[in-house]
Parts: sequence; C-alpha cells; structure tokens
Amino acid sequence: MEEVIILNIETSGDVFSIAISNKNFIIETIEIADKNKHSELIASETDRILKKNNITINNLKAVAISKGPGSYTGLRIGTSFAKALCYSLKIPLITISTLKILANSFLLKNNTKNFSYLCPLIDAKKMDVYFALFDSNLNYIIYDTDATITNEFFSNLPCGNISFFGSGSNKISEFVKHEKNLTIFQNVYQTAAAMPDLAWNDFITNNFADIKTFEPFYIREFIPNLFKKK
Repeated sequence: MEEVIILNIETSGDVFSIAISNKNFIIETIEIADKNKHSELIASETDRILKKNNITINNLKAVAISKGPGSYTGLRIGTSFAKALCYSLKIPLITISTLKILANSFLLKNNTKNFSYLCPLIDAKKMDVYFALFDSNLNYIIYDTDATITNEFFSNLPCGNISFFGSGSNKISEFVKHEKNLTIFQNVYQTAAAMPDLAWNDFITNNFADIKTFEPFYIREFIPNLFKKK
C-alpha cells in the first residue's frame, strides 16, 4: 500500500512541534517548549525527524500547518517554511485552524468523547481571547473569532457542559468557579500530534490552500511594530 507522508507543523504558541505521519497515523513527533526559537528549530528539527525515520524530503506528499489564530510571529515562521517546501517540492499545502488543533489535542489527552461542548481559548492579551466552540465530534458550533471575557461572553454560549482549555483559560476562572457545568482543564496546548487525522481528512478531500495567496488567519489585523529612529 502506498505511503502518504505528511509533515505537520505547529508554531502558533509557546510549544514548537512537528509530527511526521503516514496518512492519519503518527510516525513520530517532536515538541520543544521554547517560544523564542521557532525560527531556529523549524528547519533543523524537520531535517532531523525525517533522517531519523529514513524519510527523504522528496517522500513528502503534503505539508500541513496550523493556520491561526495565535502568535503572529510563530504563524509567519510556520507559513513561510511550509510555503517554501511546497513550492520546491510541488506538493499541496494544508492549513488547519489552530483552535481546531487545540480542541483535538484536548480530546486526545482526555481520551473520551463525553463532553457536550469544547471551547478552546487562546490568550489575545488583556482580557481578550481567540476562541471557537465545537461539539464532541469537532463540528463547529461557533467559528473562530475573538471576544473579551465578560459575563456577556458566557451568556452567548449554549446551555450544557462546556470544557474550557488553552492559554486563555486562566482568564475565565473567576467567572466559572461556581458553575458546575463549566469546567477548566489545565495543561492543554495545541500540538502537531493532534494534526495528522485532521490533515489526512483535508488531503483525501483535496482541501488545499492556495500556496501563492495564503496568509495566516490572525483574526485581528496584523500590524508590525514600527520603531522610529531617534
């Protein structure tokens, strides 16, 4: 049976991760918790994980990346590297919502489907978050967006058991501490290990991004820092 080797890259948060997969099965993953070294690690760690598993760059059939929201810098690093690979190898680019990857990371870690709703939260500074809402089968209830954490935020969510997790979940602790149907789960983060089944589904349905025009999905407009010369 023909192998379909996919390189999965997650650079949207503090943890840099790569997964090599054959179809939707993981061959190996790498995770390094250093948010300031994504640009240093991405090429060398990709080369290392491929060589370790006797895979050449020409064996790749697609590259999948976390498309955002998340760290502006991290997303640009992952996008630039993936585009370069896809251009040179003439293979498709798969882009997956960071919030969907985060939700799948939660399901893999908890190894159960007994949750009414999943609400991944990514820190967007101050009391703001990027979030989405999924059912336990990863079907969207609320698509990727941003919000400020207030009582109104919770009033707009459906009734039922909701599991919150991700880097923005610490912002809601005071709001949910007396709510039995709202639960915060700690130590859940987006990882490339949660990407292969999502990437494989996009691969078999030809759900590919346009390599020339794709830009990370920041949700909020990206404005680079401008430093005035003295």
